[in-house]
Amino acid sequence: MWSRWERASAGQGQVLLIAGEAGIGKSRLVRQFRKQLAPTPHLWIECAGSPYFQNTPFYPIADMLQQNFAPSGDGSDAAKLGALERALEVAELELEEAGAAYRRDAES
Repeated sequence: MWSRWERASAGQGQVLLIAGEAGIGKSRLVRQFRKQLAPTPHLWIECAGSPYFQNTPFYPIADMLQQNFAPSGDGSDAAKLGALERALEVAELELEEAGAAYRRDAES
């Protein structure tokens, strides 16, 4: 975990998956890591799977995006897209191609 943090701190995007049987200490490992990391300025994004959505690919990621970019407006697809566009613009990410593909899908 620490080597992934060092790579992320150096500007290399990282993802970490912790998986295993119940009760082996996954949550404790993450709590300890977060405790060590606490003095360092950072943004922590975490998502988790659920047995209720085991047949829904990428549900944890979709849920995380929904929670972070959910508009306070009417909840329509257009409002969601607008919120996502504004968030990505702030992050200085190119959106036009992804936004156009999303609009085509939402309109059909």
